[in-house]
Amino acid sequence: MAPGVLGGEYQGTDITIDIEAVVSGYGIRFIPQKVTHIDPIRRVLTLGDRTEVSYDIVSFNIGSIIPVDGLSLDSSRVLLAKPILNFLPMRSRVEALLGEHPAARVVVAGGGPASLEIASNLCRLAELNRRTLDVTIVSSGPLMPSLPRGARRSVLRNLKESGVRVMDQCRLHAVDDRRVRIQGGPDLEADLVVLAVGVRPQSLFNDSGLPTGVDGGLLVNRCLQSSVYPEIFGGGDCVTPEVGRFPRIGVVACRQNPVITRNIMAALENRSLSKFRLRRTYLQIFNLGRKRALMVMGRIWFSGRMAFRIKDAIDTRFIHRLRRSLSSVR
Repeated sequence: MAPGVLGGEYQGTDITIDIEAVVSGYGIRFIPQKVTHIDPIRRVLTLGDRTEVSYDIVSFNIGSIIPVDGLSLDSSRVLLAKPILNFLPMRSRVEALLGEHPAARVVVAGGGPASLEIASNLCRLAELNRRTLDVTIVSSGPLMPSLPRGARRSVLRNLKESGVRVMDQCRLHAVDDRRVRIQGGPDLEADLVVLAVGVRPQSLFNDSGLPTGVDGGLLVNRCLQSSVYPEIFGGGDCVTPEVGRFPRIGVVACRQNPVITRNIMAALENRSLSKFRLRRTYLQIFNLGRKRALMVMGRIWFSGRMAFRIKDAIDTRFIHRLRRSLSSVR
């Protein structure tokens, strides 16, 4: 739902959940600290305030970060698409730009769903503010290459109609106080640069000496469990499977969570674990702004307002279900 915040479809309160309130209602202890180190031998987590928390079983779902290695970003005009909460200051920043400049300029770097949704919804935000926003997507390869051919043509057509320029086969190299330096294309002027250049796991597992994949993700077996340290589980963007790969998208994490829950209980009770099986096809819906969306499942796709209504129904139902669970506990 976060891109919809940029496009004015939702407010920040519509997409956030008070996690501490939810879990404390079930008698779960909540610690608002970052884990800075894992000691798998002692089974101890070190937190940001240097306190330690011991565990019998631990599960990680700490998300991912935007890699900025090799980029020169000597500018206060750069925002990262991760963490998701960055979308709230991003909207405020763009609204301020729209008030200051008659035609503000934004560059969105990346060729995946995040770039598509951010660019589309920023254009919608400009419309709502009755201003003009010059948006350019810079992608090192084709934009959204995994889409069915017809769906990709539709996406490019929608972007063109919104006034978004797409520069593919180009790579953002540096952002200084004056220009955005592009490899493979002309330099650009921009008032704001949004980096959505893919994601990678945080360095926590590498720094702690745990077995990881080449991308630094916690290495897990088909049960979403470390083969070396069986008391450690993980899911979402922060893990890497021993065999194959997991697309780093939200639907995968959502489907992993029930498997992790079952396996934690099974491990506590010394029962056999369940394997996570990712279907070859899964539903994806991308917010294109203006209450429109693109729905894709395998090679089947359609776009328009009906796709957005389906997306909105799925997303808001998820939020409301968690909030109802909280109120029932209270």
